Amino acid sequence: AATKPEHAGSTNAPDSTETMPWPTSKWRLPYYDADGVLASARRWRDPDLVASCQSFIESLYQGGEPLDEFFARAVAPTGPPRSG
Repeated sequence: AATKPEHAGSTNAPDSTETMPWPTSKWRLPYYDADGVLASARRWRDPDLVASCQSFIESLYQGGEPLDEFFARAVAPTGPPRSG
């Protein structure tokens, strides 16, 4: 069985809007059903808003760390998970 996302069933965006380039008072996360499966989402059509969001996401990507480097630095040294 698939694991539900932490936000399964959630319909509201996070409270923090400081870095969000879109109108978060009207923004909603995608809707998930009780099993955590995507049921619906919103589509934005305002070209300026879409461009602003795209720039924001690109800036997050550019500021990120490659996964292999992160894994080698932060995950691999912790060893394999232990049960129990």
